[in-house]
Amino acid sequence: MGFVGSDFFHGHGYLFRQGRFTFIDFPGALGTFPTMVIDSRRIVGAYFDTNATLHGFMLRNGEFSTINFPDSTDTWITGINPRGDSVGFYHSKDGNMHGFVLSKGNFVSIDFPGAVSTVANGIDPEGDVVGFYATPDGHTHGYFLAEISD
Repeated sequence: MGFVGSDFFHGHGYLFRQGRFTFIDFPGALGTFPTMVIDSRRIVGAYFDTNATLHGFMLRNGEFSTINFPDSTDTWITGINPRGDSVGFYHSKDGNMHGFVLSKGNFVSIDFPGAVSTVANGIDPEGDVVGFYATPDGHTHGYFLAEISD
């Protein structure tokens, strides 16, 4: 799984499986960027709409759906676990980057204490989250967060 294109805004997602490439393009999007696949039926990622605004997506059983963190300016989904919980990051209207978990239709924001930005990268079957955050001194650090209850 990955993406190809002439520039970042106009990428085309693809899945390479059993010796075949299948393109993954969100309908009407400028660019589509799959980030994780659980099985051939569930893929998550992000896409740019025609205004170059970033939205999260899920492709499930051949149907695309948009996923946006509430009241955000953009959303990118970076991971999903077998039970369907997903993680990623979003920008709030003040320009700050925050991580999030989406579980059973509920969003939970993740902000590492003292960080200037936080990203959630992956989620395991138990709901444990891994990611990274940046501190005001410009250093980047990893984190592990035990299951978030919704």
